[in-house]
Amino acid sequence: MSNRGKKDTCPLCGDAVGCGDAVGCGVVAGKDTCWCFDLPRLGTRPEGLSEKSCLCKTCLEKLKKAEELSTPVI
Repeated sequence: MSNRGKKDTCPLCGDAVGCGDAVGCGVVAGKDTCWCFDLPRLGTRPEGLSEKSCLCKTCLEKLKKAEELSTPVI
């Protein structure tokens, strides 16, 4: 069974195949900020995800690491 599309579920890993972490979005919970606001922003988002898509910490960290590895260091 897939959790994709459910509120507070990461759209990348929302089922048993991925990490399955709850997003824990502070804004969805009614706060003014979210834990992710303190992290560096991704340069690009995976296809199909909007700028407002919430990702879990595990997936966000994986994407950021992949982005860093694909950027040439001069």
